[in-house]
Amino acid sequence: MKFLHLLPELTQKDFSSKELWEQVLYEAVMEGLGYSKNREPFVRLSKSITLKEVANRQMENKNFNLEALVFGVSGLIPKINSVNEKASREYVRQLSHNWKILRLTFHSELLSAPDWQYFPTRPTNFPTIRLASACSIIIKFLSEDLFRRIIQTLKSTNLSSTDSKPN
Repeated sequence: MKFLHLLPELTQKDFSSKELWEQVLYEAVMEGLGYSKNREPFVRLSKSITLKEVANRQMENKNFNLEALVFGVSGLIPKINSVNEKASREYVRQLSHNWKILRLTFHSELLSAPDWQYFPTRPTNFPTIRLASACSIIIKFLSEDLFRRIIQTLKSTNLSSTDSKPN
């Protein structure tokens, strides 16, 4: 393999691991979610919160705690007093509480609010919206074996495209 020298800590056997390729795909998806303005913090986040870490955590209410983990590590949980709407304040209060508990066992890099760019981006591209989407994607990676499904789709697309070529 030509690129083995780029990752000297990995052996050729490591490259046969599905877990490695899932993480590579996950990091690429996260990079894409960041677009040009937030590409770097999304990649850093995906390296801090690996798929393996999420899978190994025994969390009740996994979806909500994943949100607490992602928003906590990203440094983007807002201050409770900055949220006006009552239901949103309660959500942020619960998110903050759960992050405080998860933080005790989290030992990777943390990001902070200044790491993220909001302007000039469209509101639908704000990092908070993209992070919420990232939580859904992480759940799909872990619960629906997204990696396998993508590989199967690529294989079937490849097979059908070679079958349809004229002789």
